[in-house]
Amino acid sequence: MLVILGVIGAIFTAFCIIRFNDRLNVKPALIPVAAIVHVLYAFAAVRVFGIIDEGSLSGLSHMRVFGNTFFLPMLYYLFSRGNKRTVADVFDVGTLALLFALMIAPINCMLKGCCFGIPFFGMENFRWPTRIIEMLFYAILLPILWRRTEQGKSNGLNFPIYMISYGAYRFVFEFVRYDGLKLFHRAHIWSMLTLILGISVYVEIKNKQQSKQKTKPKKQKNRR
Repeated sequence: MLVILGVIGAIFTAFCIIRFNDRLNVKPALIPVAAIVHVLYAFAAVRVFGIIDEGSLSGLSHMRVFGNTFFLPMLYYLFSRGNKRTVADVFDVGTLALLFALMIAPINCMLKGCCFGIPFFGMENFRWPTRIIEMLFYAILLPILWRRTEQGKSNGLNFPIYMISYGAYRFVFEFVRYDGLKLFHRAHIWSMLTLILGISVYVEIKNKQQSKQKTKPKKQKNRR
């Protein structure tokens, strides 16, 4: 199933590149390569972060979404430098592809029987539909950011918006996810870190944008 989901993710990534290629300037022949690299890197990122989260190589068998949050920026930055594109554009388009991949990822969790919720208000026969809730989260966020990108309003803010919204959502969401008998999980810590970093990056970008607007020379009105 992971292979199938990976192929679907690569197809959508290629679609994102084609749709916004006026900003990315990827040669047509290299679009499939870029899409595949994006998917493989994202897959490797969640595996590596599994090791970090578990503190041992046994974590390699786990996939941790926070790996994408902390490691994908490196890929986007290197791509922007190598392809001589604006960092903001690469991050904005890359975030759209990432959100779609994350939206379909819970399908694998459903089939494996992992990442399920705690009993719904004590009802053992019914648990919180955590996988569906997570898919809905991405299904709502993706079109919002897609629209902002199409309208030219993203300006490098897609990724920090994703970090802020996901960090806040995941922190609350963790209380209804099953992780043994613990109420507070390690994911709570990663969620708070994601939220704080997202806010910091968002504020930094906004401050730079405002500074540029202030330094722009004002157009003088023609005197009659």
